[in-house]
Parts: sequence; C-alpha cells; structure tokens
Amino acid sequence: MTERDALDVARVLLEKAGQDEALVRKIGSDTDIADEMAGFHCQQAAEKQIKAVLTAHEIPYKKSHELSYLAGLIEEHKIDAPTALTQADTLTDWAVEFRYEGEEPPTLDRDAALAARRACA
Repeated sequence: MTERDALDVARVLLEKAGQDEALVRKIGSDTDIADEMAGFHCQQAAEKQIKAVLTAHEIPYKKSHELSYLAGLIEEHKIDAPTALTQADTLTDWAVEFRYEGEEPPTLDRDAALAARRACA
C-alpha cells in the first residue's frame, strides 16, 4: 500500500469511527436501546480510531477486536498516543463477547464508554 493509499484508508476509518461515536451520543441514555448496541458501537469507534493510526503509519496488524493488542502496536512502534489509551481495552468485550456469545453483559456506563473511546483520539 502506498503512503497515499494508507492515508486514504486511515481517513475512511476515522470517518467511520466518528459515525459509530455519533450513534452512541444520539442514543444517549435511551433505555430502549440495549447496552450491547451502545457498547458495541463504542468499541467499534475505538477500534477504527486505533486502526486508522496504525494504517496511517503503515503498521500491519492482524484482524482483531482486541483493543489491548491494537494499542500495544501503537506503543511498540513508539507512536505518540494519549496515556489514557489503555482505558480503551475496557470496551473489548462489547465487540463480540456481549454482542454475539450470549453472555449477560454488565450495565454499561455510556458516558464512561464514550470517555474510553475518546481516549483513542
């Protein structure tokens, strides 16, 4: 992938991360929307944000929803990142565990989830 292609892909990832976050902000504390949905979209926003940074720096990564793995690549490659980036890992279980595997999720603190997502910015 050329540098330009990498930057274009990174821009798309950032745009999609913003869309996920916008959805979570819109649903706010609406209890008709399950926490699994809000948690999933917070996790997706964080994942896409981190992948955008990795892509822009042309750092390969395996297909994964594990935010600790993705954040670890940022640290490993010594890319400046917010120290709060480690908070993002609290969202990982919302990607698959609580959404698809039928495990009963805890109550999601949506404000805290959005804060963890923003730690990736």
